[in-house]
Amino acid sequence: MSGADLSSLIVDSFIRDDQRNVDDEERANFLQKGSPLGGLASLFGGGGGISAEQLAQQMAQNVTLSVVDLAAIPALVEDLNDLSMALQEVRQKDVAEARGYGQSFTSVFGSEIPPSYFDLGNFARLLQRESSSAVVSQAVDQLMDSLDQAVIAEKHGPKKPEANGFFIYFPNSQLYKNPITGTESYTAVAHCFADASLWDDYLAYHYTGRSFEEDSGELAVPNRGTTYGAPGSGEIIVSPITLSDEVAVPGLPVLLSTDISGDNIGYVYLFEGFLDQQGRLDVE
Repeated sequence: MSGADLSSLIVDSFIRDDQRNVDDEERANFLQKGSPLGGLASLFGGGGGISAEQLAQQMAQNVTLSVVDLAAIPALVEDLNDLSMALQEVRQKDVAEARGYGQSFTSVFGSEIPPSYFDLGNFARLLQRESSSAVVSQAVDQLMDSLDQAVIAEKHGPKKPEANGFFIYFPNSQLYKNPITGTESYTAVAHCFADASLWDDYLAYHYTGRSFEEDSGELAVPNRGTTYGAPGSGEIIVSPITLSDEVAVPGLPVLLSTDISGDNIGYVYLFEGFLDQQGRLDVE
């Protein structure tokens, strides 16, 4: 079996054929010790009633795994460089919008920090949609061809529908200008990639306006004191929330409505709760 065949088999069997899943005793032990399923284990009687198929389905909700042919990386980097050059000629707000809608992954800086890694293929296609540039569109097509050559096999769960098997670092402005999470640490940790690609140069252009050439031979680390921009920022206006009634009864729910307007609105979240007046504690 070749390395490509073996690695593809690993991706195909990931989660589904895990020993903690297929073995009844191991599956019960895994659930009793605490698993990503949380309360689902108790729902099935402590885990013993969960089948291998049910466990695999739940465990694979957010999973991503891919096999990448490293021999194809130079061509991929070259096409990414072409895209980076082309992005200097478009509205950076359009790029920021593509980033905002992109398929993101768990933040390496903690759950309270916005994600900084995005699926490259999904981001590129969003760029193609948001930008009217023919040069960008052509660069995206070339990049997607290289991605197809580089990614031998990939798997993604239903909660990561736009994953293509290759992600890229694209922090927001707050993360980018921070020495711990931004370009200073990125060009050190990902030194080989930053040295071979123009992606670090493009990030500097996106957030500081620092232009670059195709033969740029140095790592792009803005000087301390550099003024940073936030191309994706914009005013958002939310009108007061109105209620259709103050009492909900069967068949007549209370409807909440509001008007939201502004630039680059990516997501709207609603949180609702119940204020327990009797359970409140008076603090002097």
